[in-house]
Amino acid sequence: MHAAEHVHPLERMPLPRPLLLSVLWASVTLCYLYGDYFGLYVPGKIQQLLDGRMGPLGAVTQQVLLGTATMMAIPSLMVVLSLVLVPRVSRWLNIITGGLFTAIMLLTMRGAWLFYHLLGVIEVVLTLSIVWMALTWPRRAA
Repeated sequence: MHAAEHVHPLERMPLPRPLLLSVLWASVTLCYLYGDYFGLYVPGKIQQLLDGRMGPLGAVTQQVLLGTATMMAIPSLMVVLSLVLVPRVSRWLNIITGGLFTAIMLLTMRGAWLFYHLLGVIEVVLTLSIVWMALTWPRRAA
């Protein structure tokens, strides 16, 4: 016998749905962070920040930053909420927020640099996966 005949195949452990959703949110959050970081290298971006402007939102105000911070806190919070909320609430919250962030990304990708399109496509795939995983959440037998 050869050594390869004694090797057992690797086992694939199924992930509980809440953990899978949490990991997807963590991944999409990292893509958002990298997109914003790489965006600082786009010519003129730093000057725009120094001038107190925030792209299409115009002048930076406390309200604009509060709204932006609130919007970007949601995916980060979904990492933990997907794990700790009761399944029924978690399922609906993942469907709604996953759909919302898919729409936001599709709206903000227009006219962007190629790196942003790449990350945007990945983010859309991840958030659509979140919606699908939540929609197809297995039910317990009666």
